[in-house]
Amino acid sequence: MANVNLSNDIQRIESATMADMVELRLREFLKKKAFKPGDALPKELSWPRRLMLAAM
Repeated sequence: MANVNLSNDIQRIESATMADMVELRLREFLKKKAFKPGDALPKELSWPRRLMLAAM
């Protein structure tokens, strides 16, 4: 087989931590709801339910 660069053809596998996934979901939520600077955020205790995380 010739020297072929497979990285162009295969998507990279990334292992995200729980913190990475929470950050991503928070960003998506804020974009979806069109939050602007100064807007009040939902109460802290509602986030685990919204993010489908186990209760802490």
